[in-house]
Amino acid sequence: MLGDALASKDVIRFHNEYIAPFRSEDVTVLIVDHQGKVQPGESYQHKTTFGSAYKEHLARSVIQVEAGHRDRNAGTLTVHVRHKKTNFGTMRDPFDVRLAFKQGKIEAEPIDRHNADLATERNVKAEDRVRHALARGPAFPDELAASTNLAVGTVRNCLTKLRREGIVEDTGETDVLSRQVRLSSSSTSSYKGSDDDDDEFRRRVNLAFEAFDARESGAAKNLRLYLRGEANADYLVNSVLEYHGRPWDQREAWRAPVLEAVEARRAEGMEAAS
Repeated sequence: MLGDALASKDVIRFHNEYIAPFRSEDVTVLIVDHQGKVQPGESYQHKTTFGSAYKEHLARSVIQVEAGHRDRNAGTLTVHVRHKKTNFGTMRDPFDVRLAFKQGKIEAEPIDRHNADLATERNVKAEDRVRHALARGPAFPDELAASTNLAVGTVRNCLTKLRREGIVEDTGETDVLSRQVRLSSSSTSSYKGSDDDDDEFRRRVNLAFEAFDARESGAAKNLRLYLRGEANADYLVNSVLEYHGRPWDQREAWRAPVLEAVEARRAEGMEAAS
């Protein structure tokens, strides 16, 4: 474009004079731009087009392309494609494209990315990033924060939701302030997200609080042991069921609400300590 790429008035004038006439004829315009070099401490996917922000403001859809693996012997290059903006329709999850450079032509083949590779993609929802990171194996919240580039608090909130939906479960391993989690073997739960189910979930959370608040109960004792890493989740859930006269075969249905109540108690203890 002519003019100063950093000046919004020049970018707007370029769009009005050269892009708008095509749009008025229902012609889609593809603009290829470049972005600044990645500086130490920066992430490629956080970069935007070089110049005025109006370059992306005036675009209806923005896609970032990042070079990936290059196989010189095979003559191929894999690029990462990120859909960063859309004014119409839904955003597409990041995917890869393998480019094959052949005599007189270039072939392009779309490739779905492995789940674990999506854990650091900022355009993917936080809870999905946590789920993708757990595809690598069990992890503690601080490890998930490191592998997803999310704040630890955000990871904990995601885990609460994923536990409730039956997507993640505790492994029984603990450290001082947190519990290790993994993807559930079934990734299903009796909690389906309806209003009735949500009411039942909250009721069980409150019943867990009631059991914990009974100082001489087995649930109160096991809660203290669990928070110190001296008891596993099964013992804790069973003690809540016993307090309310429920059979142990309801343990899986009660696991998520009981553990949510535990996290609330843990948070209260951390706040009191600070």
